[in-house]
Amino acid sequence: MLHPNLPRRRLYPYLLLAALLWLLCCAAAGCGGDSGLITAAPADTLTSTLPALSELTGTPAGARKHVSEATYELLNGPMVGLSAEGAVWSAGSLTLTPPTLPTVGVAWAIFKLSGFPDDGAVYPTAVTIDKDLPAPCYIAVSNYARGTWDITKVFSGSLPLSGGSGLLSPAPARSFYVAVLASEFALHATSLRVTCNADLPGGPNAALDVLSTKNAYGWPTRFGASNSDGGDGTITTVTYNFGDGSPTYATSDPLEVVEHTYMSIGAKIATVTVENDQARSDIDGAGVDVADTEKEVLVVYNYNIPESQDLAMYYSSPETGRTIDRQYILGLTLLDAGVGETIDRPTYNTAIRDAIKAWLDTNPSFKANIKYILLCKGVPHRISGADEGSIANSPPRSWASSATVDADLCLLYSDFDPRNWMWNGPNYFDWDSQGFYLQDDADFQPDTFEVCWMNPDTPSSTQTYPLNYLVGRLDAYSYTDAKAIVDRSLEADTTGTGWTVFDSTTGTYGQDSDTMVDPVWPMADDSWDSGAELLQAAGMNVLADVTPTKVYFDNPALAPDHWQNVIGYCSWGVHNGNPTTYILNDLGFNYRPGAVFMSYESFNGITFTCTNIDDPTEGHPGQGQIADFLHMGGTVAIGNAFEPFTIGVGDERWVFDRYLDHGDRWIEAAYKGLRLISWMEVVVGDPLCRVKP
Repeated sequence: MLHPNLPRRRLYPYLLLAALLWLLCCAAAGCGGDSGLITAAPADTLTSTLPALSELTGTPAGARKHVSEATYELLNGPMVGLSAEGAVWSAGSLTLTPPTLPTVGVAWAIFKLSGFPDDGAVYPTAVTIDKDLPAPCYIAVSNYARGTWDITKVFSGSLPLSGGSGLLSPAPARSFYVAVLASEFALHATSLRVTCNADLPGGPNAALDVLSTKNAYGWPTRFGASNSDGGDGTITTVTYNFGDGSPTYATSDPLEVVEHTYMSIGAKIATVTVENDQARSDIDGAGVDVADTEKEVLVVYNYNIPESQDLAMYYSSPETGRTIDRQYILGLTLLDAGVGETIDRPTYNTAIRDAIKAWLDTNPSFKANIKYILLCKGVPHRISGADEGSIANSPPRSWASSATVDADLCLLYSDFDPRNWMWNGPNYFDWDSQGFYLQDDADFQPDTFEVCWMNPDTPSSTQTYPLNYLVGRLDAYSYTDAKAIVDRSLEADTTGTGWTVFDSTTGTYGQDSDTMVDPVWPMADDSWDSGAELLQAAGMNVLADVTPTKVYFDNPALAPDHWQNVIGYCSWGVHNGNPTTYILNDLGFNYRPGAVFMSYESFNGITFTCTNIDDPTEGHPGQGQIADFLHMGGTVAIGNAFEPFTIGVGDERWVFDRYLDHGDRWIEAAYKGLRLISWMEVVVGDPLCRVKP
């Protein structure tokens, strides 16, 4: 019996030790122990009377299977037992607040690590606790060899253990118990780890799969854990940590595909934790590189046609397309889904032009970034106008208001007379390179370059307008063809070894405006470089044919290595005597990804529909179509939707030179070869496609 006059400061340690021993004995006795000592059979009834602990086997760092080799975190597992007062536990956090005297001033929690092999080859070697406060606490570990708890006062850090397999309960359910106790000082622990001499067998195996091939800001990244297994048990919980501070996501189904949208760019480490019904867990991780998005392209689709929206998403997706920022995808409500390929001007003004302007004006930060507009199949490409079929082969066009949607959208913010075409550049009478707004290597910038309208009655009188955007189109005979264009753009051949075929045979119009070979119209001599000369001077493979024989794959002038590797083609089409289906049936070329097409045909961009996609020759128009080329494996093209002036047709000198040799983006190269804006042409293909790095 203690002396009643013993000072409290000397009495307290003895009371504390007695309380600790009493609580630990009670904890063990409550599990079937005898006289507070852990004995082999009764103590292991913890496995049946209380829920077992799971092991948290890792952290995101390094995406390793465990925290380190054979180290297991206990705080995230279920609790074996808590004191009646002063103990609060949640996954990853333990708070112990000891009651104040005269009550017994101890708060405690007991954890269990199970799954040790029967042969005793694996055993604990250390216990580590991390806590916020510097005050001491007590760590008690089970010692079955002695039938006692081993109690140590610790501040923080690792507590080495001796005793080997003697610390474990006997077979067949070998387990290790750890108790944390707080007496005179409160405790907040953030980690309680057990290190063993080797990995525990039979636990689950987590396997994190990043299913998305490319990940980008604002786009869903897909994860899965289907390759995980439950070890000796059955998977009960799969928890995803996405590594960006967002809430975790838990599911009971390892086959579930989980999506997460990252709202910041950069490297992340995602993890998946798999827990089985034996309260064992494992963690696996993977790095996720979240890329920034492309913000220079506004992608526009027809909201009323699901396939049009699907194409827009296919092009924009980081996995299948160009990683366009999702906020830069605009659906237009064209209520008449059957509007087809031609739209009248009042409808164009309200449903397309004004709708895009309203969206841009509502999003000024987006407007400041955009350089190009890409129209997806389903958005009409022809604006009908007066006398559209009776345009002479010389300017002016003051009597017709027909044009392409694409060409007029280039002047989105300009208030111009739709009956008037615009010269693409200030030197509008010069047919050579000085007439084009970007004769040098400058990149396009909105509202930086001017287009000009010349008054036909007073040629010296001109009106200039800023060139707002470059507008392209993703269109073909089918949505499948259009998606294939995207695929080929991403795989564009950049070797520079493909062949360009110029079939410059004299046809209906002779050499008038023919720029493929010398003399280049309107010159009577060779003072201007032709398209063939520009590419040949750059060391590129060029076949420039001026014989009466049409250049097909079996033409003797075209060796097999030529026609099997075509990167560019230009001809007079039907005006050379080719049949209307020459692209589908006669050329027989193998086009490299990124291949470009142009032809001097008035209506080669009149339609992007066909009667039978399996046989586009059915109901074919009277001239070759750029959609024929795209169907046969081509990638980019310029075509005419109405009867153009010959001077308005794309000039392959600059289109091919800038695209194939200088490595411009397709849309920039195309507009460098178009003399006229608000006219009859369409630029088709991925605007960002490049065939030269």
